[in-house]
Amino acid sequence: MVRAEWRAEAEAWSRAALEHWEHGRELVDVLRECMHNGDAVTITYASVSWSGTLAAVGVDIVRIDAGTTNVDLRVAPNAPFVVRTRAAARDGGTRGHATVATFMARLRELDGTAVCIGTSVASLEGRLRLGRDQIRLTDRDGCSSYVPLGSVWWVRPLDDD
Repeated sequence: MVRAEWRAEAEAWSRAALEHWEHGRELVDVLRECMHNGDAVTITYASVSWSGTLAAVGVDIVRIDAGTTNVDLRVAPNAPFVVRTRAAARDGGTRGHATVATFMARLRELDGTAVCIGTSVASLEGRLRLGRDQIRLTDRDGCSSYVPLGSVWWVRPLDDD
């Protein structure tokens, strides 16, 4: 009888500890776990979605290997996407690319290159020029679009196509 009471109490404490741990997790923690496990994910915005495995997770960025292209997505509390995980991988997983740290660092890496970016309004293509609080995309016709940095939700280099 005493043993059963101890077991029930231990199970209650374990459930409480798990609940506390889950309440403390951030989205990047969940995504990092998916990357380590090699789980297949689908990340969906209103107008586009990518499926694949996660190649890197940083402070506020995740890179998905979508097969034909890699896409870097900004992870923020107000990010307009949904992540769905499929059945856990039986093997695989990765520690991730150590060079992917922040979304801003990734934009700096891509400065001067042809990219496609996602915003809540549309996807835009052009040569990226990073400003202090905005980016400029210059298209093939020489027209420029200016986008506030907070409105850029994802970026992918066009030379990956």
